[in-house]
Order: sequence, then C-alpha cells, then structure tokens
Amino acid sequence: QTEVSHKAFEFCDQVVKVVIPDTVTAIQSSAFAFCTSLVSVTIPNSVTKIGTAAFMGCKSLTRINVPDSVTSIGGAAFAMCALKPKIPKTVTSGPYGPSPLFR
Repeated sequence: QTEVSHKAFEFCDQVVKVVIPDTVTAIQSSAFAFCTSLVSVTIPNSVTKIGTAAFMGCKSLTRINVPDSVTSIGGAAFAMCALKPKIPKTVTSGPYGPSPLFR
C-alpha cells in the first residue's frame, strides 16, 4: 500500500497509536479524522503528502512528527487537535506553506 486511503480510519475511536510504514507516500484526506483516542503518530520519511483534514478532531493527539520529506499539507489537517505539530520548511503546497504564520 502506498497511501493511507481517504477516510480509512475515520471515527475509529479504538486507535491509540499509529506507525505508518515506510512504503507509504501519502496520507489522504480524513484518513484519521476524529480518531479521538489517537495519542501518537509516527510518519516515515517516505511520506510527501498529508491530505485535507487528515488528523482533524484527534483531540488526544500529543505526539506526531512531520518529517522534512512532506511537501504538501491540506487545509485543516490538524484542526481540533490537542497538539499542533511543527511544520517543516519543506512544505510548499497547501495552506501550511510557505507562510511563516503556520510555522
């Protein structure tokens, strides 16, 4: 699998920890939206895109890394999350880049 599909885990309130395999290059829109128990996400350097609302509503999310390989993050990707991750300077597409307001 080269992507985490659109709405793949949306509303899965049993998901606590996610380690995305290094074969994945994209996390599609709403892939983990409203996973309210999700605490930790590990994103590998193979990922270049995080879709719109990918982690929206993950109110328990306290640990997530956004690697420098990511160049595109869709709108509201981290809306309503407990933690707003540091956005790497490599993000040049979407509302999270290249404006310094979101860094």
